[in-house]
Parts: sequence; C-alpha cells; structure tokens
Amino acid sequence: MEKTAGSQRFLAIYLIAGFAGNLASYGLSPNALSAGASGAIFGLGGALAVFCARHRDLLGPSADRMLG
Repeated sequence: MEKTAGSQRFLAIYLIAGFAGNLASYGLSPNALSAGASGAIFGLGGALAVFCARHRDLLGPSADRMLG
C-alpha cells in the first residue's frame, strides 16, 4: 500500500484508520478498554480495496484477484 499511495498518504491513512477504529471500538463497547493496530491494518486493506475498485480499468485482472 505504501508503494501505491506514497509514504505520506500511507501514514495519513494508517493514523486516521487507527484513530477511527479505536473510536468505533470504544463507542460500541464503552465499558471495555481496547487499543491496538487492528483497525489501522483493516483500514489499509480497505483503502487498497477502494483503490483497486476505482482503477479496475488500469489494473486489469490483477485488480479482480486482489478484490477476490
């Protein structure tokens, strides 16, 4: 993902996804303390899926394999 988006965008996606994931985790279970990088990792996967879906015409069959 870092090669695709560049270092600065990669970092921004990672931090925003991590913050949003932890915020959602806290909002859905306010009594349980949770912290971790899983939200950020899933956010990077989601960003890659969106990139592949938006650029299917340029990526060809490899985009379909990644989305599958």
